[in-house]
Amino acid sequence: MQAQDISKRALEAAFVLRAPLNNINILLSQSAELQDGQTDLESQNKERSGLIEQKAKINSIVCQFEEIFLTANKMTERAISQSRALFTRTLTYKFEFSMSMLEDIITKTKEASFDFISLFNSWWKFVYHFKPLQLLSTFLFH
Repeated sequence: MQAQDISKRALEAAFVLRAPLNNINILLSQSAELQDGQTDLESQNKERSGLIEQKAKINSIVCQFEEIFLTANKMTERAISQSRALFTRTLTYKFEFSMSMLEDIITKTKEASFDFISLFNSWWKFVYHFKPLQLLSTFLFH
């Protein structure tokens, strides 16, 4: 998700720079039209070169944002493919039981069933000794 957020923010930042770039393009086209009629070519050329320099800087920044955008998208795609591969490996993983593992399972099952039986016996003794009427009414009316 973080890579997607980075990708989105890089794209938004590149779009923010679109307006200044359009303004520079408009100024450059206007200065080209004015250059034909004016005699002060040196100041015009300085202004145009400044605008061209700004345009180059903005284009460079936009290219960096584009690179960030593409890299973040590649990271997202890689994370998705790795997640799918992990899911596939997990589903298709074959687990082989060994004799020692089977013995452990049997031992743990015996322990758990013994704990359950002792807990049930304790509950049953409590109900039988202290709540016989509720027990009898439950069996008779249900």
